[in-house]
Amino acid sequence: SDTVDAFGNAEPLWILGAVAASALTYVFAAVSFEGAVPAPVPFAPNLRAQVASSFAGLVGPGGAGGFALTARFLQRIGLSGPEAAASVAVNAVGGFAIHATLLVTFVVWSGQSDIGGFSLPDSTTILLVLAVLLAVAGVLVAIGPVRERVFVPAWAGIRTGLTHIGQVFTRPGRVIELFGGSLALSLTYVVAMACCVEA
Repeated sequence: SDTVDAFGNAEPLWILGAVAASALTYVFAAVSFEGAVPAPVPFAPNLRAQVASSFAGLVGPGGAGGFALTARFLQRIGLSGPEAAASVAVNAVGGFAIHATLLVTFVVWSGQSDIGGFSLPDSTTILLVLAVLLAVAGVLVAIGPVRERVFVPAWAGIRTGLTHIGQVFTRPGRVIELFGGSLALSLTYVVAMACCVEA
């Protein structure tokens, strides 16, 4: 009932603005995703995949459903598994870089000296965790069947993915789409939130 009352008292034009900004987020998500893929991506199916991935992300842990759906979409248009995974990873890293940059920019702009007392773990703890991970990886590499079934295929996939990533970052148009789309996506979310508050 509180939600119904809130909509009843809201300003209709601001609600329309929020809906329009929300719809634009999918367009900019499609632009950003296209920038992460060196191969041509048809825009309308890409847009549908972005809408679908937002719903798939709700049911998968940590957004894994959305990642899986977009990777499968790329496989359906002709990319190999490692190429699709590399494109999804590039898109995620590009989005994270833009989010981190905007966070720092807005914190500085607002005049805050910190973000709630957040601090990184002790360097000794980080080195200890890295040492344990390297030791476990070394033991697993020493076991022949594990090396042949896990590490050799994984390394081949990583090489394919790195080649794919290099193709993206040597094309300025793709880089502009990747980071420009991510920036526009984040700012459109800000506009949608502002419209909701004003409504």
